[in-house]
Amino acid sequence: MEHMFSQRVNCSYKHAVEYMNQFPSVILSLVAKFISFVAGGFAAILLIIAFLDESLLEAHVCFLFMLILKLDF
Repeated sequence: MEHMFSQRVNCSYKHAVEYMNQFPSVILSLVAKFISFVAGGFAAILLIIAFLDESLLEAHVCFLFMLILKLDF
């Protein structure tokens, strides 16, 4: 009976690999979660600033914040 089991396992290997390849990799999933976390935090900060004082979102104030934080774009 062992030879029949081995034959069935060997026949199913190709289908099992195809099934597993349809799921994304763990590393890609972690990177996507990190990017969505950072983008969500940035959006939340902008939303809070917009509710507090809309004038903070004007271009000259944003450039001042970029100079203070030493962000070069």
